[in-house]
Amino acid sequence: MDSIIGEIDPAVFILKPTLGIRFDLRHMQIRWALSAIIADFYAEYLVTGSDAERKRLFDEERHTVSYVLNELVENAVKFNAGPTIAIEASRAPTGYHFIVSNGLRASDIEKVKASFSALVQGDPGELLLKRIEENALGGGNASGIGFLTLMSDYGIKLGWRFSGDADEPGMVTLSTIARLVL
Repeated sequence: MDSIIGEIDPAVFILKPTLGIRFDLRHMQIRWALSAIIADFYAEYLVTGSDAERKRLFDEERHTVSYVLNELVENAVKFNAGPTIAIEASRAPTGYHFIVSNGLRASDIEKVKASFSALVQGDPGELLLKRIEENALGGGNASGIGFLTLMSDYGIKLGWRFSGDADEPGMVTLSTIARLVL
């Protein structure tokens, strides 16, 4: 059942230190509106270097980290069908790595894989414009615009890992892995 789509740097799974939060949705609800708060918390924690000469760069970097994580967390919340959502982030010398995991029904996997495969084929900027035009003409559903914006405007490298969930029959864990290069 394990499979990968897109670009995944294997180092992302061994980077330390990592800041992680796991929401057990059987005992609490996570609302979509909380995504921005979670993303801002991570950005404040991860982005360092607030000295005077780096202030503008620091603010820009913090905003970028927050925006990227917000998109990833919103998608995990919006499309979650499992009992947990997990968020991990780490800073590497060359940038940031993010892993946001959520549950999917096994019956939805082929549709999701096809959607992600389409996102990584071709030029992200061209695909983004095409999706926006389709939506403007009423023929689209806006699916993938957030990921395409991350890829096109921020140069984010995205990958998705699908892995079986032994604790939850009929469920698969989807991990969205993003790499922000500085």
